Amino acid sequence: QLAAFRMLMFSICCTAISMVTDVAIVAMFKGVSLFYLITLSVTSLFVFSTVFLYVLRRAHSRYAKYLTGAGWILLNLVPFALFNGLYGTFLKSVPLYAYLIMAAACTVIYINNLKKLIIPKEMEM
Repeated sequence: QLAAFRMLMFSICCTAISMVTDVAIVAMFKGVSLFYLITLSVTSLFVFSTVFLYVLRRAHSRYAKYLTGAGWILLNLVPFALFNGLYGTFLKSVPLYAYLIMAAACTVIYINNLKKLIIPKEMEM
């Protein structure tokens, strides 16, 4: 239950920090849509949180959570480094509704998995 609470607090804190950062980016750069940037950030955070929670529940290795975090960073840095501007162009070319659908789906999956951590199996009946 403590892990579930920590995951929930982590998600809330990361979302808040991300939104503050997004507002700062929009203030510094003209032509950047705040709604699009927040949607992209929230989608990314919930995709990572969903994957991380899945690994946390399934993998019993002490190193699984570290590998998941490192893998997520590499999964984003490698295309950025190898394909320079192409990765950013790809992210911008994905329609807003696709990000909204992914964010909604991952949020539902995340909450359901979080509930499974909070509610012990014998109480789920």
